[in-house]
Formats: sequence, C-alpha cells, structure tokens
Amino acid sequence: MVKAVQAEESISEYFDGLLKNRVQAEVGLIVGKPSVGSRDLALAVVPTTSQDGEQVLIISQGSAASAAKAKKAGPKVKSNEPAVSIDLESELIAEHALQASRMLPGGLAVLGLYLFAPESGYNSASSQLCSTLAAIAADSSSSSMLSASKEAAAAAAALTAEVSGISAPSAVGSVAGPQELLLLHVDSSSRKFTMRSCQVNSAATAASTLKPTELKFGPSLSSLVCLRCSHSFDFSFPASSSQEQLLQQAVAAESARVTAAVAALDGKVPASSSQPLTELLPASAGSGAADATRVELLCLPHAAAALRSPGAAAGKVGSSSSNVLGSCRLHGTVESLAYVHKRDPVGKALHDLKSDVINSLAARLQLLEDDAAAAADEAKQDAAGAAAHPLLAAGAGKRSRVGLARRVLLPCSSLGLQVCDYLSEADGAEAALEQAQQQLQLTGLQASQVLELEAPAAKKPKIVAGTAMSEVAAGAAGSGGASCSAAVLGAAAAGVVAALAVGMAYVNLGQ
Repeated sequence: MVKAVQAEESISEYFDGLLKNRVQAEVGLIVGKPSVGSRDLALAVVPTTSQDGEQVLIISQGSAASAAKAKKAGPKVKSNEPAVSIDLESELIAEHALQASRMLPGGLAVLGLYLFAPESGYNSASSQLCSTLAAIAADSSSSSMLSASKEAAAAAAALTAEVSGISAPSAVGSVAGPQELLLLHVDSSSRKFTMRSCQVNSAATAASTLKPTELKFGPSLSSLVCLRCSHSFDFSFPASSSQEQLLQQAVAAESARVTAAVAALDGKVPASSSQPLTELLPASAGSGAADATRVELLCLPHAAAALRSPGAAAGKVGSSSSNVLGSCRLHGTVESLAYVHKRDPVGKALHDLKSDVINSLAARLQLLEDDAAAAADEAKQDAAGAAAHPLLAAGAGKRSRVGLARRVLLPCSSLGLQVCDYLSEADGAEAALEQAQQQLQLTGLQASQVLELEAPAAKKPKIVAGTAMSEVAAGAAGSGGASCSAAVLGAAAAGVVAALAVGMAYVNLGQ
C-alpha cells in the first residue's frame, strides 16, 4: 500500500516564493503530525540555514566547477545553468532536525527533509539525503534520556490495562515520532513535486530503499485541537560524580508512572482506548494553549525506594560507592501539551500527551546533565578551581538548589500552532526568541508573545500566581553517608495541591 501525505497549501506557496526569487537550491525540514489515520500531515517546511558561516548546501556548476567558489557565492545562482551538482553538510542538517524536534510539542514531529533543486542537483545529492535521513532516525531513537524509559514504559502498559481496563499504546516512553521519514524533491525548473519515504528502523544510505509516496494538498490545521495537563513528580537519587545513568533511571521511573496513569479528559474517563476523541471533547476545544482541553493524569504513587547509584549498598545510598557525594531530590510540576486530531481514537491522543510529558521532563534533565558536565570540564581547565556544579560539589553538610529549565510557548505562524523552548533561571524571553529564529526561522516575534506556562523556581518563599511555594529545612548530614534531601516544593489552593512552579532539584551533599 502506497503511503499518503496531506500537505498544507502554505507549503506549495512557500516553494512558489522560492521560484519567484530565483533560488536554485534549498534544503530543510518537513514538520507535521505523523500517523493521522493512514496518512501523515505535513504542516510546514523549515529551511536549514548556514551555521557559523558554514554553508549547509554547496552548488557546483557542472563537474568541473569549484565547490569553494560555489560556497562563497551562496545558494543563489543563475537559473539557466543546464546542470548542477549539490553537496550537503549532512551533520548540520541532522543537528538542525534534532534541535527543531525539541521545540515541537506533543503530537508534532520532524517528518523528513525537502530539497528544492533541479533534477540534476537532486540526483547528485540523493545518497547524502538518504544518509541524513538515517542520521535523523538514529538521533530520534538514541537519546540517552529517552532510551532508558522504553523498557519501563512497556512494562507499565500492561499495568495500565490491569488498572483501568484501557490498553495503552506501546512505547509511550519513547519519542512519539513518525514510523517513516519523508523525502520531498521540488524541481526548481519544472515545479514538479515528488515525495518518497523510508522506514525509520531501516533508514539506509541507498536511494533504492526509498518508496514512492502519494502527495496531496489540502487543509488540516482546523482539525487539530490542543490537549494540556499538569504533571507532578518527586523522586530522589544519589548525587554522584557520574550522573548520566542516574538521570536515565529517573526518566525511566517517571515514564512508568506516566504510562500507567489513568486519564480524565475534561473530567471524563474514557471507556476504552478506541473511543472517538470527539465524544469527550468539550464544545470549546481549540488549538491554542488558552482554549486547550484539560487532561488530568491519575498516576500511581511514587515508589518509596530511591534510585541507587551503581555499586551502592541496598538501603544505604552511597555507603559503599566512593563516587557518591550526597543525595538529590527532583520534584515539582511541569506543564505539557499535545496537538491531536479530532478524529483520533482517545488512546492515541493520550499517547501523544503522555509522550510530551516524558519528553519534556527528559529534555530538562538532559540540560541539567549538560550543565553539570560543562561545569566539570571548566573546573578541570581552570587552574584557580571553578565553582563545582551542585550535582557534583563535594563537602559535608552542604545543601544546594538547582532550578530546572522552565517551558515557554511561542506562536509559529507557518504552523498555525505554538512551539516551545526551555529557559534556565537566568534566561529571559529574548533567549527563546533567538532560539526560535535560529531553529524554526520565526521572525518578527516580540518578548510579550512568549507565553510562560510555568513560574520560575523561587529562591525565597513567595506567592506566584496564587500559589504558595515554600522551602523548609530538615535533616542533617549523616556520618559516613549522604544526608536526606532538605527542601520541599509544594502548593495549596482551596485545599487542592496545584503547584505551578517548574521542578527544582535540591541537593544535600555530605561525606
């Protein structure tokens, strides 16, 4: 059966603009919603631009042309040249796909690549395009944080069915991405559209592996609605000089809870995963964060046992592991959202939302790990001894607080929907605008258009959006082991826990 793709008319109009401007070649990403019924929805295209002065696409005029001269000239050349050869910087394109995918909310994904070029240029670059698709497929399935959650999510799926009677889609803990990647060639001479595809798990470097794909243009954005939920998490693990495995365990543990959660959509629990979503959506359901349909995830309680560092003795975190410096508690509430199709079965819609919960938490913990690794490298290079990251700082009785990145939303005119970014405590809205312009080519946005769903983690007790946040000291450093976590982030509103602050990591360090 031939795969089908439905593309927005705005995509066709975008390529008309390239023809009008006599751009001979351009490469970029296809962004959309995978697996809506039997087809994918292509919602927008995003060009991949040069980075740090390095061209992502080099055009050579004929076989004897100099690549260096073409690189200097840029992508605009005379349209009456009979034949061209194209050379791609595959690593830059794959990295762009990875960064762009992190800015997409649940239900949306990078579906593949496009190349706007003459037929001769496409033929010369076809093997590089296939190699780039393979790299994108590998990146989407090998994230260190997300790969650790797959087994936990699979095990939890069975528990979901046992608790709620609703069978959950498999691998909720993995990225809810496409099963096939797309490759669109738009001939810059004839304006002919040719779509091909390949399986994600078998993406290869040979053009012969590509299959023909049916492409039709038509509107689909009006059929998408937004689901939104708040998710609270609270788990502990040793603060160690080797954090990667422990943070992966944290994502895996939370993935199991989210996968096993029973969901109430607009206050109604679905009868089965195959129930049509339209039967549960309120009349006011829309595609914006403001008119999103609220979903409550009813999760199992957190496991009583803390995550353990490799080599630590059972019951005594760090007692027999020399690299354990203390204990870390991660807790707070994060906001998640997903764009789903009105005709989706409720099980698939909730799958997209749960995936966004896990992906969002994993992205923040990945940033935390990256910051700790960067601080460790800086400390090694600094002879004066740079300040250690709180996750790695040693010293008896020390307690540190690290605010996890908070999520913000930005309007994306090309998609007609909202995209997201993550800001550290020190970052303002301008950082999100810069990232959106660099990765998604969003221009003309103002700081006032950046929507902050989560309040910054407060350093001192204060009231944020009607929610009280308090920091309470407790416990003391233990002799010969790590002390317990010494802070609590909570909230009470009309007797109901409703923490709006982004998650915080509290670290208590001791020998």
